[in-house]
Formats: sequence, structure tokens, C-alpha cells
Amino acid sequence: MLQVRIQCIQTLESIFSHTDSEISTPYIHALAPRILEYLHEAHSRVSSQGELQLITESVSAMELLIPRTLPEHRNELVGVLVGIMVGALQDTNRLSSVNQPTRQLHQYALARLQKIGPQYPQEFRTVLTSKPELRLRLESALRGQQEARSKVDSSLGQDSMQHQPTIKLKTDFSNFASKT
Repeated sequence: MLQVRIQCIQTLESIFSHTDSEISTPYIHALAPRILEYLHEAHSRVSSQGELQLITESVSAMELLIPRTLPEHRNELVGVLVGIMVGALQDTNRLSSVNQPTRQLHQYALARLQKIGPQYPQEFRTVLTSKPELRLRLESALRGQQEARSKVDSSLGQDSMQHQPTIKLKTDFSNFASKT
């Protein structure tokens, strides 16, 4: 059943991106609200890779609609998508205790938010300004990501320092340069 839903969303992505608006518009009007409704309900409870794939495909389908949306309505669509993706972000203190699909959804949502922000800066800024709780949660997730990266970088630096040669040669071989 889950695989069928994933295939349906993938088919809808191709219909939504069809160049002839007479073909795509009725499907968008009929099915985009249902996809958003599903995303709103499902983004906080992911228990399997299949559910994760369905959510990511659904987000991709909805992202296709942003450039097709009339400019006066784009804020609304970006706002709904940002709200859904920020809702998928986990508390960074709790991230290590959640299941793997939830952690992957967190990383996916953070990556998508980092892509949507530069693509639609005005709309993104408007959403985060009007909803400070979203901004705070996003900032917290970004700080957590930075801290995790700095921990990895520092541990890699320590590992390389620990693996330096321990044998010290008594003879200096620097005079034996190769002649080319």
C-alpha cells in the first residue's frame, strides 16, 4: 500500500510539472490540498523508510508548485511548506534518541529549508518574521547542525594528531634530495 502511494506521488510530480497548465492545473487544485493535509499529519511520526520516502516525495511534489504559484499566493505556499518542514525538525538534545527515519527526516527537512530560503528569500523571511516560533526552532536546528559538524571536525583533527609516527630517526635525511 505504501509503495503504491509513493508511485502515485511520483506520477503526480510529473503531472504537476507538465508545461501545459490546462493539464496540470485541475490536478494541482484537486490533489495539492490533500498532499499538504497528509504532510501536516505525517511529518511528526515517521517509523519506517517507506514512510520517510512518501513524505520526501510529497514535499518534492509540493516544492514543484512554488514557482507555478501566483506571486500574491506564494507566501502562503512557502509558509505552509516551511511550517511543515520546521515541524519535522527535532530538538537537537533529543535527536540521538529518535529512530533512524525520524533523524533522516530531520536532516532532509533542514536541507530543504536551507535550499528554499535562498530560492525564495522574501517569502522565507516573511514567514519566519510572522511566526517567531518557527524561526526559533529553525535557528536551534541550525545551531545543532553546526555543533555536530564542529565535533566531527575536531575529532578528525585529534585522530590525525594521534596517528603521527612514533619512531624518531636519529639521522637527518633532508640532504638526500632527489635530483631531477
